[in-house]
Amino acid sequence: MNYKKIFLIILTEITIFSCSPALYLPSINDSEQSGISQDSLKIGRTLYINNCSSCHNLHLPQQYTKQNWDTILIKMKLKANIDDSKLNLIKNYLLVKSKK
Repeated sequence: MNYKKIFLIILTEITIFSCSPALYLPSINDSEQSGISQDSLKIGRTLYINNCSSCHNLHLPQQYTKQNWDTILIKMKLKANIDDSKLNLIKNYLLVKSKK
């Protein structure tokens, strides 16, 4: 990662943290348990906030099951015009803390 990208991620996280304190911040433990890098989970969180909050209130990941999120994300992908790679990052972030 280059320094500009790291700076932008940190700046985005600070902004997001101040605007959405209820959404969990991915931890190292989340990364280890899911097998997904902490950076990828953080990017997924950022994408979730930036893409979804512009149209509606954000839902906490634990509000829905994996199956619920799959259905919701398919519909939202089309409405929000989110590409597959971004959708996968968002999905990974949401599923780490989804209802079991």
